[in-house]
Amino acid sequence: MKYYCLLLVLLVISCRNNDGKATYTAGSSININGFTIITDTITINQNENIVPELKYGDNYYCLSYSKDSSDDYSFNSFYIIDKLYNVKKVEGTPGYTDFGTNDMHVRHDSIVVKSAFDAVSSSYLDEKNKKWETIKADDVIFEDADYYVTSLDFGEWGSATWFKDKKTGTEYEIAGILPPEIKKFKGIYYLISPSEINSVSDPKLLKKAGKGAYKSFFGNKKAGAFYSREHSYKNEGLNNIFRRKITYEIENSFYIGPSFIHNNDICFVVSDSSKTYIAKAQGKELLPVANIGNLYTKRYTNQYRNLYRNKTIKFATRNRYLHGLMEIRNDTILLHYFKQGGK
Repeated sequence: MKYYCLLLVLLVISCRNNDGKATYTAGSSININGFTIITDTITINQNENIVPELKYGDNYYCLSYSKDSSDDYSFNSFYIIDKLYNVKKVEGTPGYTDFGTNDMHVRHDSIVVKSAFDAVSSSYLDEKNKKWETIKADDVIFEDADYYVTSLDFGEWGSATWFKDKKTGTEYEIAGILPPEIKKFKGIYYLISPSEINSVSDPKLLKKAGKGAYKSFFGNKKAGAFYSREHSYKNEGLNNIFRRKITYEIENSFYIGPSFIHNNDICFVVSDSSKTYIAKAQGKELLPVANIGNLYTKRYTNQYRNLYRNKTIKFATRNRYLHGLMEIRNDTILLHYFKQGGK
């Protein structure tokens, strides 16, 4: 009797700590040209529009949003869906006022929201106490034994990426490419931006910017400095593999990323118009090798760090209530669909 009473108490405590329940439905598993594509669906029975942001470990991290009379979106709340599909609500979405201006990513085994232009307003998620803590966060997008890589983007005013030598502190600069995902493969750094792919065999062959170059852009004339640097020289030491002509307006029909290794070669997930596929670079072209499906992956302006730490990326479908996360595990692509219950 005492045993059953204890179970009842634990059940009540568990329910109090949760804010709902999601349901899981397994989907299909198919093999296309050596790539395995597995689907599943998570149905969320909440009275809010909830979209997934990333997956880390066994947890899914999501945001709820609303749309006003001017069709502008704003974020409302933050949700965690655990491995038992319990839904836990965290009040407040620090820094999230617009789509694409902030980056939610994994850093030191924590979920961090990095503000696009203000390091002071960054936050990390205290999951145990279900609250956000304000922290300072740098703009490092990649790190290995030799370099820190930082990157900033100011839209039409320009962008820059810096390789900082850990031993000397000297920085080497690339101007004019959107903040990239960095993939190091066979000693070469691959820089994958939404519309182009470049490689760097030796960062010391890039333009030498000296020490403190990255921090020097945080001043009253930072945007103008980006623009003038971008148009004042060519990027020596940078090898272009693929480039698609774009403007600084958001292009919804084409997107590259993330990348992964398959059979000792680099593959890229590419979205083009109404389809998403796996491609390989060959002769300045991206050749499709496996079709993933009729969905749209998209990397917002400041969401790129997560591709280095954690291979998940959001996708959308033609159904406004059906969103998803694409997860890459070696040569397996997992498509986690998120559906609003009753819609």
